[in-house]
Amino acid sequence: MAERARPQRVFLAHYTLSNGTRGVLHLVAPASFDAVDRALAIFGEQLRRLSVRPHTH
Repeated sequence: MAERARPQRVFLAHYTLSNGTRGVLHLVAPASFDAVDRALAIFGEQLRRLSVRPHTH
């Protein structure tokens, strides 16, 4: 039996990079851990701070 896909949610990721740049990303992921993983994949070692919360409409 095939594994059932988890529903996707939108998360807000507030970040700070090593050069001082700050911003907010909207990330689509099934869980907050996956959103953190995606932010790490985007920014790599430049990422210094990250806060991920569910987006409320």
